[in-house]
Amino acid sequence: MLRKLYSLVSGATSADNPDSPQHHEVLLPGFLYGMIIKERFEECLNGVKAQITQDMRQKKDKPFTDCKHCRVTCADKQPSTLAQF
Repeated sequence: MLRKLYSLVSGATSADNPDSPQHHEVLLPGFLYGMIIKERFEECLNGVKAQITQDMRQKKDKPFTDCKHCRVTCADKQPSTLAQF
């Protein structure tokens, strides 16, 4: 890679074409679904974290077995998943 940089600076070679197929990522359906599920899961976890942080700041001590945090954070996004809780 360093040799390529030196040759590019000296003008011996030209820059790579960013539209070349070797620079494109291949997203297979499984990887794409995995990325979407991961993003949704992170959103729910961040919502749970925000709710717990808010409860701790307001001195509302609730047990974690109450599942209040799950209902509050995920209710807006996907109501059909609440039946699982």
